[in-house]
Amino acid sequence: MSKTVSKASGRLGPHRKLTLQQVARLLQRLEGGESRAGVARAFRVSPQSVDWWRPYMGLNAEWLTRVRTLENANWNLAQQLKYKSDGLKAATAIIKRLEPRPGRRGLYAAAIQAGHDLSRRQANMVCGINEAVGQKGERSQSDERLVAAMRAFMEENPGRGFRGMFDALRYYHGISRAEALLTYQRARLQIKWRKRPAEVPVRVVKRLLPAGHRDQTWAMDFLVDALPSGKRYYVLSIIDTYSRECVACRVLPRETAAATVEVLEELVSKQRCPDVIQTDNGVQFKSHVYEEWAKRNKVRRHYSRVHTPSDNAYVERFHRTMRKEVLDWYRFRSLIEVQRMLDDWRVRYNMARPHMSLYGLSPLQFIELYAKR
Repeated sequence: MSKTVSKASGRLGPHRKLTLQQVARLLQRLEGGESRAGVARAFRVSPQSVDWWRPYMGLNAEWLTRVRTLENANWNLAQQLKYKSDGLKAATAIIKRLEPRPGRRGLYAAAIQAGHDLSRRQANMVCGINEAVGQKGERSQSDERLVAAMRAFMEENPGRGFRGMFDALRYYHGISRAEALLTYQRARLQIKWRKRPAEVPVRVVKRLLPAGHRDQTWAMDFLVDALPSGKRYYVLSIIDTYSRECVACRVLPRETAAATVEVLEELVSKQRCPDVIQTDNGVQFKSHVYEEWAKRNKVRRHYSRVHTPSDNAYVERFHRTMRKEVLDWYRFRSLIEVQRMLDDWRVRYNMARPHMSLYGLSPLQFIELYAKR
């Protein structure tokens, strides 16, 4: 009996074709333990034909039909793929012969991509160039937009550095920290200090109890700085320890108790008055004027330990941020310029500056979501 090659699998198949029902019965007899030679004689085929059908054991006539149909479909798809692949290789060879320069073939790939609705990878494959060709321009445009956003943020928030900038921009640009840092370094946006930054204060073991609601505890202190002319000035800062909100930020020529009470009276007139005020042991916070104001408004006074600024850590940390982002960044000519810049910065600090201790929210956003009163 002569044999032919099956186009489905490439194995040798019998010239005398059996129906799938006959094949199913043949396989059942093999499963029942009958010898290969006996089954071959019963169905008048060679023993090699029985071995050819052996991989299909366990299938009935219905499943044999499905499996053989899928095998024929796969064989047809393989032939079509080979036909298309041969045509693609021929077209690529012709394009390479007509245009040996890969740079020019990149233009052909762009035209093919636009005219035939293909992806960049498919068009590059047709022209015989690397898959990454054409991606550099897209990436550079994305980097340019990111650098422009970084520069705009740095102009509005000088001194913030990469960490604060990434926290503010990652939600809008959807980039990873590694990509943003690489772009930040390539654009040379690192901060160059005009003055030497203040040293980190010594940590204190004593635990600071956080406030439970808005206007429960305020932290207040003076910060001293100087104009280019050498004239000193003082900045009175008042911080709500619950939301890190900057309640007041006033520039004063001298640190006096009268000026402190004047600022507090303005806040009381705006319906803002705390339960407790945390300060250091400065004389302006122990004068009779300040004590009388506290008794009149039923405000309890809480003082830090002597020579322990970390007891008033909230306002000390705020002063570090103020010095880093404003006072060490600009050269002011008068106290009016300092006050205007601090007022503008305080609005952005309260409304838009994200805080890591507030789950990435600004103070006013935190108050809107979590404040109890």
